[in-house]
Amino acid sequence: MTCIIGNMGMIRLSIEKCRRLQTANYSFFKEPYLHPDRVMPAHDIVLIVAGGWEICEENERFMLGPGDAIFLFAGRRHYGERGCEYGTRTMWVHAYPERDDAFIRTAAVGRNTDSALYLPTVIRTGGDPRVISLFEGIVQNYWSSSATNRMRSRVLFSELMLELSALAHTAHDPAANAIDYIVNLIEMNPAKNYSIDALAKAVGMNRRTLTMQFRKRMKRSIHQFAVAHKVRMAASVFAHAPGTPVRVVASMFGFYDEFHFSRTFKQLTGAAPTEYKKGRSQP
Repeated sequence: MTCIIGNMGMIRLSIEKCRRLQTANYSFFKEPYLHPDRVMPAHDIVLIVAGGWEICEENERFMLGPGDAIFLFAGRRHYGERGCEYGTRTMWVHAYPERDDAFIRTAAVGRNTDSALYLPTVIRTGGDPRVISLFEGIVQNYWSSSATNRMRSRVLFSELMLELSALAHTAHDPAANAIDYIVNLIEMNPAKNYSIDALAKAVGMNRRTLTMQFRKRMKRSIHQFAVAHKVRMAASVFAHAPGTPVRVVASMFGFYDEFHFSRTFKQLTGAAPTEYKKGRSQP
């Protein structure tokens, strides 16, 4: 189990573009090995695959076990005071920082945005297979002789940061994670109509708590959110393919019939589908 001594900070990580990687690799320590004492120009992200390791950053000490990932921020001193356990295995990636990256001296989990992720220094992944797969993919593609594969390692690094951030938010705020899950479910399956009871069961919450938490977070009900998403996607179909029949679009997004779809579409856009299509088809 991870033992943290000191006040763990929060990392703000820019995600506006794929960042350059300095290196990536595996490590196996048959015997105890002391983590190097260094200040690096790159971020050092380490996953403990097996065994255990003590890693210090500035005045904080972290005892890491299997499944633990640590994000050591560029420009901050990290080191070891005692060796790792016998047979410790790790995977690690060194990634160059971007201008907007920041180490924030707080343990509070920040809210992710379109341009930045927030991660704690240590993330308990629980041996999540996707995290392991992403680390492996980064290492393998980084050392590839193919330029395409080397670029893929940078894309996979972005995916890894997204995954680690999601796991961190799950641990700190289960309710927020439940809402994220439902939002993603609705957005990825616009043709389906989910009942509140089914969604509540899926996230292990009662109906009343779920509806209250969703409205608090999204500023609208689950039904309103789902319908608005369906109409937004339907409008995109009309904008890019105005020849598509209204009844076909209504069916694509799970409406009961063309009349119900047309009425809802006009309520949210101010124009009936036929009027909207006509306007989009004009030069």
